[in-house]
Amino acid sequence: LRHKNLDEWAHTKVDAWGEVASLGVNLPEFQGKGLGTVGIIRDISERRMAEKKLKSELEAKNVLIKEIHHRVKNNLQVVSSILSLESSCVSDEDARTVFTDCQTQVHSMSLVHEQIYRGSSLEEVDAAAYLTRLAEYLDSVHEGSFKGIELKVRAEASNLALDKAIPLSIVVTELVSNAYKYAYPDGRTGTIRISLEREGAYYELLVEDDGLGHEAGAKGGAKAREGLGLELVAALAQQLGGSLKRTSGEGTRVSLRFPCAASA
Repeated sequence: LRHKNLDEWAHTKVDAWGEVASLGVNLPEFQGKGLGTVGIIRDISERRMAEKKLKSELEAKNVLIKEIHHRVKNNLQVVSSILSLESSCVSDEDARTVFTDCQTQVHSMSLVHEQIYRGSSLEEVDAAAYLTRLAEYLDSVHEGSFKGIELKVRAEASNLALDKAIPLSIVVTELVSNAYKYAYPDGRTGTIRISLEREGAYYELLVEDDGLGHEAGAKGGAKAREGLGLELVAALAQQLGGSLKRTSGEGTRVSLRFPCAASA
């Protein structure tokens, strides 16, 4: 900073808040000798202490939020375990299937909270990491009953907001479970694919299989359950502010396009 009248340089020190912490101005020389420097110094100790306190409180808040997500995850897993125990006591096959489906959905939601707890963000999840983890879980659930079916995931490295991740987890779980149950009757083998890509301000989720088409595998009570599942998917698509498209024939393809930003 150049002094207007004395044509000397002032040396300033600015604190992190953008306010002057100290100011020094060199006085002009008199008879070849410098007269010294005029300085103003302001004590910013209280502001620094307040800054440290605020930082400490923020860190404590973040730890608390992570702990909440951890407890929510644990509680959801307890609910999942209860559903599993109850299903083992049910003799009716259709009723047992309903219990198992509910258990799978609850556990898939718990994985979102696990991802938040283990991740660096409290508001977003790594979409690729989460879908990979979810696919591993869904494969483990169905591999005992459906041999020779491969589940593949392709997702861009992007962050997914928590209010998008929860309904999306239910959608993916429902669509993948339907593909396992209805696309490959009579022990057929094949591949189920999950993909998530970002296109500008939108995400596009795609779940597809190379089976015979769900109409061939879903009959009677199974067809009714699939219909209810698709109603749930449609409702969640609306919640996400997205559009849903489904084609079925030689394989089934379901796409969900929804905005990245929160719905109004």
